[in-house]
Parts: sequence; C-alpha cells; structure tokens
Amino acid sequence: MIEAIFVSHGSPTLLVEDGEYVELLKKLGREYKSKGIDLIIVSSPHWISHKDFYVQVSPKPLCIQDYYGFPDELYQFKYEVENDLDFAVKLVEEAKKYNFPVEATLDWGLDHGAWVPLYFMFPERDIPVIPISISAGQLPQEHFKWGNFIRELSEKTGRKILFIGTGSTTHRLDMIRWGMNTALVYPPGEKFDRYLLELLKAGKYDEVLRLPGKEIFYDAMPEGGLLTLFLTIGVAGENTKGEVLYYGGWAYGVSMTAVKFKKLTEVK
Repeated sequence: MIEAIFVSHGSPTLLVEDGEYVELLKKLGREYKSKGIDLIIVSSPHWISHKDFYVQVSPKPLCIQDYYGFPDELYQFKYEVENDLDFAVKLVEEAKKYNFPVEATLDWGLDHGAWVPLYFMFPERDIPVIPISISAGQLPQEHFKWGNFIRELSEKTGRKILFIGTGSTTHRLDMIRWGMNTALVYPPGEKFDRYLLELLKAGKYDEVLRLPGKEIFYDAMPEGGLLTLFLTIGVAGENTKGEVLYYGGWAYGVSMTAVKFKKLTEVK
C-alpha cells in the first residue's frame, strides 16, 4: 500500500503558530499512523537538482534550517529521524535498471519544506523518512513517470508507505503583505489555485502536467514549478482523484493547500 498527499509547508513561523492548518497536519499524521504507515518518502521544492533525480541515503538525514532572518526561536526547532537505507538503495538500483536518471547521495537531507510538515504530522519521529529531490532538468512528464515507478516498486514490497509532496501552488513572495488576512490570496494566484484544484478533484492529471507555460501558471509562480506535485500525482496513479482538505492563504502572496489522493473506488 502506498498513499500520496500534497501539503504546503508554509513559512517557518508555522512552527510557533496554532490554527486550523496545523491541526489538520496533526490529524493527518494520526490517521496515517492508525493505518500502520511504516515508511515515509518526502519531496520538498527546496531540494531541486540540475539534471538527475536524487535519493538521500545517509542513515540519518541532516535536518536543514534553510531559512534566514527569522526570530531566533525558530532555529531551536529540529526534526531528526532515521532513513530506511535498504529501501532507499533498492529504489535507486531498481530505477537504474529501467534507465531512470536517479542517483544516490549523502548530500542534503530534510530541509524545512520537508521537516516542518513532518514535525506536526509525526512528532514521535518513529517512522523512517527517505528524502528525494525534484529536478529542473526533467520535464513534468518525467516527474510523473518517476512517481509512477516509485508507486509500482512500493506496491511490490508489501510496505505501507506514505508519499508526501510539499510546496505552495501560489508562491508570489513579491506580493507578501505582512499582517494581511491569511484567508486572502493574491487574486491571480487564487484563480490559478482554484483551476488547479478542480483539475485534481477531477483526476485530470494530463491537464495538470500541461500547466507550465500557460500565463495563469506564471501569474501564480508555483513553488518549485509544481514539480513536487507532478511527482505526487505520479505516485497517486491515474485511477485516483484529489480530495481538497484545506485551502487558504498566508500573508496574501502564498497559498496553503492540502490534497489527499484517493483511488476512484474510495471516492464517495
């Protein structure tokens, strides 16, 4: 069994905030733990390579506080967890057999795009986590295919795996307005978000993969070019639809989203 979700990691200030979104992350973590999830694979838009995809294979991925100029309090938070080296190495070895451009690396680790959601979802830190990168040198369709492969390999193992892609679908840092009502999102960004979420709810993943290059896409400037989402829908598979669990804003320029992907047989 492998499940796929896409969540926004938000600002590091999320670490000291309470609210509906934080409560949702905690609830999701409890739900997946109750299902017996025994491995997490996570992809953050902050780990982006130039060409190949990378799989992190250090025994304990480094917790990276890749944010600057924030209050000192936020640098006291860390998330330390074990990797699953057997599965990580197998993922790379099997991918190479099918000529996927995938490499193992000891570099990088869990940046805040990965570990902030994990901090709330799995505070016990007792489930191993494998970080994987996105690639600026690979097309959206290649991310989708790589996600498909991850799903297929995962299903063969009999493991109960959760794949988490993170990022903001609207990421207009130039539009940040401190103190702005968090329910508001920069209007052209919200227009893009609503369109994207409707595509996900309808399972129209081919159309999602064709969004880059459209004017509406660049109005929103999605974080990491939506590559983590393309990976996530690949893991979810074509016979699924997205269930939107949350949509809101942060400081006007950034949207906060949570989408769970369900098989069509599970959709009510």
